[in-house]
Amino acid sequence: MKDKVDEIIRGIYHQGKQMPGDLNRKVLKMANEKQKENSGAFDGGNRNNRRMIGFTWQKAAVAAALVAVVLTAGAGGAYAATHYFGIQDFWGKSGSHLSEDARKLIESHPEVTMDASRKNADVLDYEVDSVLCDSKYVTAIVNVNIKNPDKYLLVMDPDEMTSSVSDLGIDENADISISDYCEKKGLIPVRLHLQEKDAKDAEIVSRDVKQLSGTKGVIEVNAKRRSGKQKFQLTIQPLLMLNNSSETHYDPAIEIDVKDHSTEKSAYYVMQDQKNNPIPGTQVTLKEVKLTTTEVGSYLTAHYEEKGVSGDASASWMELCDEDGKPVSFSGMDGGRCYEAGKNEYVSEGCYESIGLPEKIYLSIGDSGEIVELTKQEK
Repeated sequence: MKDKVDEIIRGIYHQGKQMPGDLNRKVLKMANEKQKENSGAFDGGNRNNRRMIGFTWQKAAVAAALVAVVLTAGAGGAYAATHYFGIQDFWGKSGSHLSEDARKLIESHPEVTMDASRKNADVLDYEVDSVLCDSKYVTAIVNVNIKNPDKYLLVMDPDEMTSSVSDLGIDENADISISDYCEKKGLIPVRLHLQEKDAKDAEIVSRDVKQLSGTKGVIEVNAKRRSGKQKFQLTIQPLLMLNNSSETHYDPAIEIDVKDHSTEKSAYYVMQDQKNNPIPGTQVTLKEVKLTTTEVGSYLTAHYEEKGVSGDASASWMELCDEDGKPVSFSGMDGGRCYEAGKNEYVSEGCYESIGLPEKIYLSIGDSGEIVELTKQEK
């Protein structure tokens, strides 16, 4: 299991690839919880021994999530009784904090365009509840509703058809699978997946779902921006799978008008007396470290050289922490990734809760246990 988890972490989470659906949110939640649990573990002892949880909690989180990914519906009557779930609720699921300044940037009911001629018009209705955008990421909350509950059952997780129907909060016949329940009740299961249709302005990096009932659900879509436009469209393509068939039905694309009203500030950071020499205890030589901060999050980009590794799957990664090695919490939008930028050259990126632009920041270096102090570079 350890080797498999290592493979998933190295191959997905730190190579710019998308973490599957709700797994991404569960990993972020477990990560932040692990950080809090270890907050007392940095009081003395060998400094190098204090900073070994960075990769460890990610492996533990993925291992747990792999065997525990279930829908978030709760019991209560036939279905979960929750009636609303928004951006702040999704961030709370991962243990991330959305600042007051960030909450002010949330736009409710933005302008949306959908083709009036709906191929599957009798199946689902869509409503874009809200969007949150800054210079790096955009989050959209989409409410979905079954139009004919006597004919269809909404299953928010496309991979849960063999799971117990109790995972949908249904108490009746709770010991049978969702697939068998639909067959017994004569219902057609509707599985929904959202992807970007046009990624020229923003590319989806994670999704999360909340099942509110057998007819209602909420999807959170997080996309990494690829353009610097102040106004742009986030275009989402709904994909429907009906019955147990793998055949995909396309609903018309949802075109969301997004406006970026955030304020971005950036700074470069350097090590004291930084030279083109590896950091002691590692084969890493820092080339450039940039921190960009908005009301929503702080975004780390570290360019470095590392010799003696075979590609980004085995390269070290940089992670923001405090001077004792306690990690800075990831934001609710994304985690981190590492990718190859040239021969022996790598880039490590991280998406964190907003910390501003402090005079000093600290980076942990992969599994080495090394923590380096960097100072904001004078202009």
